[in-house]
Amino acid sequence: MSMQNTPQKPAAGRLLPLLTALAMLLCTPPLASGAQGARIGETRYGTTREIAPETDLVVEVLQAGDARQAVQYIHYRPGGAVRPAVVYGNRLYGRSTAAKLSGLQNESGHHAMAVLNGDFFSSTTGLPLGIVITEGILRSSGQGQNAVGFFEDGSAVIGLPTLDMALCSPAGDLPDITVHHLNKLRTAAGGVYLLTGDFSEQTRNSRPGKDVILRVLEGAPRIGPEASVQLQVEDIIETDISMAIPEGTMVLTADADSAFSHLLEPLSVGDLLELTIRPQDDRWSRVTEAVGAGDLLVEEGRPATFFSDTAIAGTNPRTAFGIRADGSLIFYTLDGRRASHSAGATLAALADELAALGCETAVNLDGGGSTTLLAQAPGTPEATLVNRPSDGSLRSCANFIMLVNTAAPGQAAERLHISPYDALVLTGASIPLSATATDRNYHTLAVPAGLSFSVEGGQVDGAGRMRAPDSAGEALIRVEGGGAFGEAPVRFIETPDALDLLLPSGEAVSAIHLAKGETLQLTPYATFGGREVLLSNDALHWSVEGAAATVSETGLLTASDSSGTTGELCVSAGALQLQIPLQNGESAYQVEDFEAFDNAFVREAAPDAPEAEPVSSGPATDLNEVRCGAAALAVQYETTSDADGLPLPVVLAAREPYALRNAPDFLHLFVSRDAPDLLLRFADAQGAELTSPVVRAEGEDRLLPATALRPQGAVSLTGVVIAPTAEQPLSGRFVLDQITAGFGEPASDLTPPEVGYFEAQERFLPAAGEEHPLPDGYDLSATVADDTGAPVEALTLTLDGQPIPFDYRRATLRLTALLPQPEPGLHRLTILARDAFGNLGRGTLELWVEAQEGAEPRFADLQGHWAEDYVAYLADKHIVEGESAEGGLFHYHPDRSLTRAEFCTILTRYLGLDTDLYAQTALPFEDGGQIADWALPYIRAIYARGLINGRDLGGGHVAFDPAAPITRAEMMTILGKTLPKGYPQPALAFTDGEQVPAWAAPYVSLLTGIGIVGGYPDGSIGASGLVLRSEAAKVLACTY
Repeated sequence: MSMQNTPQKPAAGRLLPLLTALAMLLCTPPLASGAQGARIGETRYGTTREIAPETDLVVEVLQAGDARQAVQYIHYRPGGAVRPAVVYGNRLYGRSTAAKLSGLQNESGHHAMAVLNGDFFSSTTGLPLGIVITEGILRSSGQGQNAVGFFEDGSAVIGLPTLDMALCSPAGDLPDITVHHLNKLRTAAGGVYLLTGDFSEQTRNSRPGKDVILRVLEGAPRIGPEASVQLQVEDIIETDISMAIPEGTMVLTADADSAFSHLLEPLSVGDLLELTIRPQDDRWSRVTEAVGAGDLLVEEGRPATFFSDTAIAGTNPRTAFGIRADGSLIFYTLDGRRASHSAGATLAALADELAALGCETAVNLDGGGSTTLLAQAPGTPEATLVNRPSDGSLRSCANFIMLVNTAAPGQAAERLHISPYDALVLTGASIPLSATATDRNYHTLAVPAGLSFSVEGGQVDGAGRMRAPDSAGEALIRVEGGGAFGEAPVRFIETPDALDLLLPSGEAVSAIHLAKGETLQLTPYATFGGREVLLSNDALHWSVEGAAATVSETGLLTASDSSGTTGELCVSAGALQLQIPLQNGESAYQVEDFEAFDNAFVREAAPDAPEAEPVSSGPATDLNEVRCGAAALAVQYETTSDADGLPLPVVLAAREPYALRNAPDFLHLFVSRDAPDLLLRFADAQGAELTSPVVRAEGEDRLLPATALRPQGAVSLTGVVIAPTAEQPLSGRFVLDQITAGFGEPASDLTPPEVGYFEAQERFLPAAGEEHPLPDGYDLSATVADDTGAPVEALTLTLDGQPIPFDYRRATLRLTALLPQPEPGLHRLTILARDAFGNLGRGTLELWVEAQEGAEPRFADLQGHWAEDYVAYLADKHIVEGESAEGGLFHYHPDRSLTRAEFCTILTRYLGLDTDLYAQTALPFEDGGQIADWALPYIRAIYARGLINGRDLGGGHVAFDPAAPITRAEMMTILGKTLPKGYPQPALAFTDGEQVPAWAAPYVSLLTGIGIVGGYPDGSIGASGLVLRSEAAKVLACTY
């Protein structure tokens, strides 16, 4: 693909932004930077639009070197009709999406103008980790986390809401009972818990303990010196199962093994109690809405430099909240994990960013795949997604912060809102205009009849379609009708900066491969200064050079009947022209991969021999000798010399000829660097023998790419001729791998296929008797192409390692699949693509499916831990197990180092190896007697598979060192040996890359290159560091 008159080629894979998002932008500038901190990039584009009274939506595109950043935030000024509210589902237990809660709020009469995701949470239970206050009532206590609190006028506080909760007897005849937690999941270590109907319909307890049922006589759990709840003991139950929480009651509960269970002993049925909740900071007495948060990002206007949660300190999508010096509030999101869209930021960079936006105080909220911002464009019926979640769809979260418009709706339309708004339009283009209507407080109303549009310097026809002028400039689009008025700025440009053609999937195309007679609809997409330019076909010029295809004036491409032809598609926008190479006909295809030895080569019979005799060839399974997949062909040869002393050739014949379809121009293969000279043997249609020399590339790799031209008339490959020169040995061994048929000039392809635009959109299905739709699985889509833009040779789509059906359209390079509703918990979708040359490309997507009612945490020490999902994922597959502790609880010990014996154990289970098959394997380790009985079968299996060799003690002695912690280099080496060859292995770019042992470097490159293992925030890989049990769980989970 080539481009003229542009300084930079647009990145392939850029997605078509939603038109609704463009319509929400305004050309006024975003907030000025503050005195402290630095933005995460230079502003390429920034707009602000008022979406409600004193409430602005800011959308920016920033650039820092090669990193693009997509920022979206709400700038809110308290004191008006818009008020913050904290929302969650029917109960704290469980999760909901922002869209679902926004819809519920609108149905209840609360007009949701914007929604931001809130606190961190347990993915197993959906319970938030921090405090929750709504409507002035404490719904859940914190556990030492920071929080965001909102006062009645919408102003806010950030801090640590330490609360003293106690139950006392009004008569003074009972000892006071300290309540350690309100509406948290009970554990033996947690003390005394108080559960209300806000928690769940049941207590969710699964261990022995005592439940005290308290009837609420008066009051609600509010914070403050005068607030209290009057209660009476209604029942006392000792049970080890989950019990219902009766309506109008609270349940005081403690685990039987808790050190505080004795506090419940003095209670009897009929006792009167008073619940008081006193804050150590009086400001929290006035808070009406609150949500838990993470680390402080900004204090007194200065960016923080220390963060307690190092597990999330790296580059990620982000959600944050800040309070500016003028009291206005920032509800901030930053997209990430999609290089072509937005990189994301570290916590340190996020702190600088919030300080630069003028925040005096700011705090981190749950980010990553949870990052969500919805906003309502003026005149539209509901809030819609503004950012692009890294999961590809909205994640269900514990709670959200919502901005609600409390102003009373008006009766008459006063504002008209034009779409598109603040648009860039190509000169001469024809663009449809539309408008929505609101009252003065932005409540949506019906659009008045008889709207009249006009534009300075342009024309608007009776159907509301604007034709841009033929020269560049700026103007205002105006609309009026029914006494309402609106206007929108517009800018006309003659030539965009960049131009793409988009496939139906929405991804930019860099080369087009069509089968004979196929059609493909293309959509032009242009940008100027990083912003979309609106186009129409009557302002573009389409053409095709060559006989490969024709194109219509609407961008419909039709391949000709001349298979094997090439050409170039050209489209022009102003002075900018884009050229896309076209290919009509076959692309490269695989001839033999040697993964299965079902067409083994045999030595052709000598003239005086009655029949062929087996040749010394067989599968090579040492991955050091394999270029693609898991096996190659190893050949042991021996020949003699003729009367003149010249070596005689040896022919290796295929058992069955390999048919060569569509007359390829050459064959490509990989050959050992020290192999003798080789010829490929072919046959024509009459069976006549033809040969072609194999030409190897230069290099130091054990296997080198090589090519051989297909002789004219050859229709099949029939064998390999070993033809050593006089200078080469008469016997030896070499390896062949991956024979490919190619077209055009002989060339090697060492670049892997690309998996892009991998997304999962949740499906919903109405259920009888249900007010809201129920989840019904996901619609999956991805674009998968070779680096040349051609379709890939082979594809698999797996869910948690198991294949699932899919559809792949070779013309559009689009993979689609319908995924049934998965079981609750973490799931991994993986696309594995192989091109004809054996190169492998990989794309993964993680899904979190909300846990159903009744789900209990699997491990007592993992609730809220960053690795909770990954450990549960492996535990479901019986790969990892916990350790039982006192009281029957199970602990995983996520922050303990993993031993070498433990790693062999979980790796054996991951690989599905039958340890009985290796029971007789002898181990060569000096310390074999120190290997525990429970670990011995697993270590035998891993050793027998050639995955681990032990630690060299010198002098020919080797130890296994079973109790020693395994290092990151050792783990990556062992795990890397289990993966097929063909993945890219980039150079190590880590700050400590030179410290990676040579024996581990290829595997470190492999696992980091495909994203299974990542580096640390400081840019290091820490190869000599030890592996935590939590880290090992994530790495193994990421291999699925």
